[in-house]
Amino acid sequence: MFKGRYGIDKLNRTLIYGAIILSLIAMFVGLIIPEAAIAPLIRLVLGIMSAALTVIALFRMFSRNFVARQKELSNYLIFIGRIKTSRQRTRANTRHTIDFKERRQYKHFTCPQCSQKLRVPRGKGRLRVTCAKCRYKFEVRS
Repeated sequence: MFKGRYGIDKLNRTLIYGAIILSLIAMFVGLIIPEAAIAPLIRLVLGIMSAALTVIALFRMFSRNFVARQKELSNYLIFIGRIKTSRQRTRANTRHTIDFKERRQYKHFTCPQCSQKLRVPRGKGRLRVTCAKCRYKFEVRS
C-alpha cells in the first residue's frame, strides 16, 4: 500500500516534533497566560499551526515525488548546517574572550609538539610544563 512513497526523513521528524511541541504549548497556554480573553485565541492559533505542520509532514511522507522531497531535505540540512556553524563561531569567540580576561592571571601558549593550547600562572619564574595531550615536557617563563 505504501510502496513507492517517500517516507520519513530528518525534516519530517522536525515537523512532527514541532507539531507536538506546539500542541503541548496550546494545552498549557491557560496556565501560562492567566488572561482569559486572549488565551483561547492563542490556543486556536497554536492548534492551527500544529495541524499545518502535521499535514505538511504527512504530505511529505506519502509523496511520490522523490526529487522534490530530496531538494526540500537538502535545503533544510544546509539551513541547519549554517546555524550549527554560526553557533560554533560564537563558542570560539567566547573562548577567546575568556582567554582575554585571564591574560593578567595566566600566560597562554601552545605546545611545540602537538600545538595544544596550555596556560601557566604568571609570576612563577621558569616552569617545566608537561603537555596534557602528548606528554611532551618543556620549559617556559611565566
